[in-house]
Amino acid sequence: MKANRSLFLHGGLLLIASALAYSGYTKSAPPAGTQRLEVQVWSGTPDQLGKIELELKDRKVTLEAKQDKDGRYYEGVLTREKRQPPAPAKADAGADKPPEPKPESETVRFIAVSSVEKLAEQLAPLGAYRSLGKIADSQAADFGFDKSEGTLRVTIGGKLHTLELGGTTPGGADRYVRDKDSGVAYAILGSITRDLENADSRLTERNLNAFEPEQVTRVRITVGDQTRELVPMGGNESAGADAASPKQEDETATNWLVQ
Repeated sequence: MKANRSLFLHGGLLLIASALAYSGYTKSAPPAGTQRLEVQVWSGTPDQLGKIELELKDRKVTLEAKQDKDGRYYEGVLTREKRQPPAPAKADAGADKPPEPKPESETVRFIAVSSVEKLAEQLAPLGAYRSLGKIADSQAADFGFDKSEGTLRVTIGGKLHTLELGGTTPGGADRYVRDKDSGVAYAILGSITRDLENADSRLTERNLNAFEPEQVTRVRITVGDQTRELVPMGGNESAGADAASPKQEDETATNWLVQ
């Protein structure tokens, strides 16, 4: 009887310890599956977003908000180290090895408009899956803060917010960050830093017009003293026609209007 009681006691303690361990893990990682941004890191609206800066070891990205008669847009600058080709093997293995060349950098400038709207909404206001509180020095390595990967700075309404970048969350989809002012750590969307890190390919504006192709009703092309007008072919949205013969498909018109 005593042996059974001892077995039940130890089994109960094991279950309690397992539950506590699981609870501790889930507090440090975003919930799997249907994740929601439960915590607000800072407030603000996209139209108050003035500047975004991401600084990593091999690159720096800056997006600065501008305004013209057509609305808001962002001037982007990405500076990164150029990838160096591997040095050729030396025939004389005993010769002194030449010093490694200093890495060269390249600068890419771009404009972002509609492509940056989602990012602006994610940053102003900035939401997090959860707050991790202040991370003790003994736990810094668990969240990647012992070897910080960089800094994210966001200016909203003239106020600067600075986040230290830690490691990625379990699964690698999202990222741990720590507020430089409060010292509080959070788990935020990993796409924020990924989009900024590859801003020249992900955020560069590629839409030359603010309208959709299906909204086009007529195109006028003028070269010197010659003019031609093209229209969508009547009854066939996937084809184009000359304005003088709107029901007869014209291959050139199709290329301009549809493809």
